[in-house]
Amino acid sequence: MWVPETTKRISIWIFMVDENYQNTGIGRKALQLALNEIKQTDGLEEIEICYNPNNPVVKLSLRKGRKP
Repeated sequence: MWVPETTKRISIWIFMVDENYQNTGIGRKALQLALNEIKQTDGLEEIEICYNPNNPVVKLSLRKGRKP
């Protein structure tokens, strides 16, 4: 699901939720658990999440969870 790109950056390439479980909150919870695990990486400065920019639901969800 995620891969270290450099010693300072980890990328999440693929994160999908089966359509039968979408809009239940399971994706948000699973992503939060993954991010919590990734944040334990020593020296980490950046987390990159790749997604289809044509998917407005994902884009909005990621913006809601973004911290300044």
